[in-house]
This record gives sequence, C-alpha cells and structure tokens, in this order.
Amino acid sequence: MYLVFTASKDTYITNKIISTSARATDANLGGATTIDLFKLHDETTLTGITGPQELSRGLIKFELADISASLKDKVDFDDDSFKVMLKLHDVQGNQVAPSKFNIMLMPLSQSFDEGSGKDVSGLGYLDRANWVTASYTNTNVLWNTTGAFASGGLGASDIDVIESGSIGGSITYLLASQAFPVGNEDLVLDITTIASASMVGILPNHGFLLAYSGSQEIDLKSRFVKRFASRHTRNPYIRPKLIVEYDDSFQDENQNFEFNVTGSLFLENKSKGNKANILSGSANTEILGNNCVLLKLHTGSYEKYFTGSSAINAGIQQTGIYSASVVVDRYLSASVTSTATLGDFVAASGSVTFGQEWLSIDENISYFTGSLTIEAQNRSSTTNQTKYKFSMVNLRSEYTYTDIPRIEIFVIDKATELASVRIPVRLSSLIIPQLYYQIRDAYNGQILTPFTQTNDITRVSNDGEVMHFSPSIAHLPIGRAYTIDLMTVIDGIKTKYMDNGVFRIKK
Repeated sequence: MYLVFTASKDTYITNKIISTSARATDANLGGATTIDLFKLHDETTLTGITGPQELSRGLIKFELADISASLKDKVDFDDDSFKVMLKLHDVQGNQVAPSKFNIMLMPLSQSFDEGSGKDVSGLGYLDRANWVTASYTNTNVLWNTTGAFASGGLGASDIDVIESGSIGGSITYLLASQAFPVGNEDLVLDITTIASASMVGILPNHGFLLAYSGSQEIDLKSRFVKRFASRHTRNPYIRPKLIVEYDDSFQDENQNFEFNVTGSLFLENKSKGNKANILSGSANTEILGNNCVLLKLHTGSYEKYFTGSSAINAGIQQTGIYSASVVVDRYLSASVTSTATLGDFVAASGSVTFGQEWLSIDENISYFTGSLTIEAQNRSSTTNQTKYKFSMVNLRSEYTYTDIPRIEIFVIDKATELASVRIPVRLSSLIIPQLYYQIRDAYNGQILTPFTQTNDITRVSNDGEVMHFSPSIAHLPIGRAYTIDLMTVIDGIKTKYMDNGVFRIKK
C-alpha cells in the first residue's frame, strides 16, 4: 500500500537582517508558497556585530494521530515493510541553490502557529510563529532558545526539539538527515522511527524542525537558498507529503503451484457476506491464532499434512483468512497406487491433482474440501518472452477521493491460441506472481503512485482465481484523470504495460 498525507501547517522562521540595526525576528512566513532554508555569513552590515550570521529554519506538521487512526487494524508499525518517508519538492526557480550541504530533521517538543505571512522579500508581516515566538495562547509562548533550537532528551521541559528518547526500551537518537551533493535534489527522509513513535503516543506530535546540519549553521560560508514547495503552493503535486508504505498484498498459489517450491495456500471464511473466523463444533469455538487448522493434501494412498494459522498481513492477524505454507517433493518414492509412486505420476503427466481438505486440529471436523493441481517446473530450451494483455475488468470511470476501489485484472497470453467452442465458457485469468501497479496523471504523466518493488509496496494480490489491488486514491487531486500502468518482473526482467484504463476523481 502506498499512502500519501499532506501537511496541516508549515512555515519557516528567520533572523535575517533587514536594516543595519534590526533583524526580522518577529516576521512570519506561514502563508508563503515556499519553505526557504538559508545561511548567510557576513553578507549584510549589522551595527556592533562583526561577521554577522543570518539563518532560517523550517517548521512542518502532519496530523500523525489522524494518520495512526486511519491505519488501525491495517498495519503493525513494527512490520518490516512499514516505512514513513517525508518528501519535500525542490523549487529553486531562478535562484541558484547551494551545494554540498546536509539538512537535518528533529521532532519539535512544543507546538507552533503557522500564521498567514507572505512577505518573503520585505519580511514585514508580524505574526507567530517567528524566530522568537512559537505560538500565542492568551499570551506569547516563546521558544526556549531563539530559533527553536534548544535540544535535549524526551520529557525535558526547557527544549524546543527532542534530540533523543527511549523508544522500544532503548535510547534512540531522534535525528534524520540527508546530503545534497548538487543542491537541487528533493528532500526524501526516512522518518519511520520518529513518526511511528508519535503515532503510538511515545513522542508528542508537534511537528518537525528542518535546518542545515551541525557546523554548517555556524561555519564561515554562505548557503543561499535551498527552497522547497510549501503546502500553499498552487501545484498540488509538489506540496509537502508524508508517504506511508507497507506490504498488504496476498499471494494465494492455488492456481500456480509447483513441486519442490514452497508456496502459500489460503482459506477464506465468510458469514453473511463478511469475512469471519470459523466457528467450530457445537460449542461454536472461534478458530484463530497460530497452528489452529490442518491442511491435508491427498491423492490415491498418498497424503501429507500441513499446519495452518490465521493469516498475517502487514503484521496484522486477518479475520476469516487462514494460510498454510506448503511444499511437496516430486521425487518422493511414496506410493500413490500399488504400482506407481508420486514421482512416477509427475514424470508421466507433468502434474498431479490432489484433494485439498482444511480440517480441525483433531481432524474431526472438515471446514473445506477442494482440489489443488501441482505442476512440475517448466523446462524449455527456448527463451521466448510471454506477451501479456491486461484488462481492468471492473475499473470505473469515476471515483470520489474517499472511495477504496478493488480493481480486478484479467490476464491472457496474447500468443496463446484459444480453442473454438459452441457454448460460452468462462476463461481463467493467468496469475503473474510479480506484478506491480503505478498511477499517473493521464495528461501530464505526473506519477502519483510509483512502481514500488521494494517490500512489495505496490504488488498486485491474487486470491487463487483473480489478480486484484486496492490502491489509495485519497491523495489524487480532484477533477483530474488518471491512468494505471502495470509492470511484470520475470527472471529479473522488468516489462512495463502502460495505459491500462483511465479513471477520474470527481468532487
């Protein structure tokens, strides 16, 4: 899953010199369309000061409590695939960016007011937040140190930014940083530890401070100006964003199983159309947890058992879904009939169809019976690449941003010749184990949800019968049209299939 959340407030604060006798420490820039980070050394005259320094620092906040609530029962923040990235888009315009610098981020220990200031050149709009004042509640609430730079440990009362804290039982340094070798790069910071600690209430959620790193704020070099788009920019594609990623894909291999390859089989139980845990026996015992069911595969006199559990997805136990990890050795000498072994049948036909039965642990109750065909691995002297055709069978032309669509994909091999039939038949979709999706603006090509192969963030699921995915569309700007691209990864080769249907986000 690829989710995008926008900032609820952002600004930057500065002590820039505006005359030979004054700094703009009370200026507010909360309505500016950019977040400017700069450091000037001895560039302007200030009476009584030799080699004066001028600085700015960025402030930004996302509603992490709301994000956490929206992710409840969907992902465990300790899941290996869970990542939170902060992205700010570079918008240098006609300004020449500095180079070879670092930008750091730390969580704020107190809240700030955004303000409405837009006077970037004159710095004449006076409001909070500014270099001296964080917010206003009946009276001015000051930063503990001007510039919001008093740092210390979690729980200290005299700090502006939290430098370290106890996370998961150990002291963690709460700083993220990125190098900018050229200067025009976007800021893309992994803030998973900081954000997840705020989401579960360990850290206060007051936002983040951005600044040049370490000695780069106090050395004898000017760095003017690194400019990012703020949430007030007119271009919705480049506003500050918090990107939340996790793997929520399922891969049921009922239709794509091979001998000697470990795969997962799933059982789904529903009650009145909704997923529900199995109620077993006359006592209606709820079946859930680890090692709670048995899966039996059998053919002739051969049978093999596997232990199944409640399925885990993104670290969360799934209601009404059970899974078992299965592998069957084609070279076994186990007898299937009085004269033939399992290996004999595989050698003769290349596949074997097994009875598939899901049972209670004591084998007294059968929950489901079906079949499973396991194929021998395909071997060929040729390297012809399959050419696929994809159809989005239930893609609607319009959605609202609050919709959570489940888009199903029908896949065929264009090179396969289908036999003629006299009566209608239902064709089966091919299952592609590694298939990923991407969402683009249909007109300007702007990528809103990129192919993300790492941790299978945008991997398409399959339930044993059809491939499907449920993309987040809440971050897609309203009133525009979007297209879906697909990418297969086969033998390490990535092949993209562009423009698979168009949909629009309506108001």
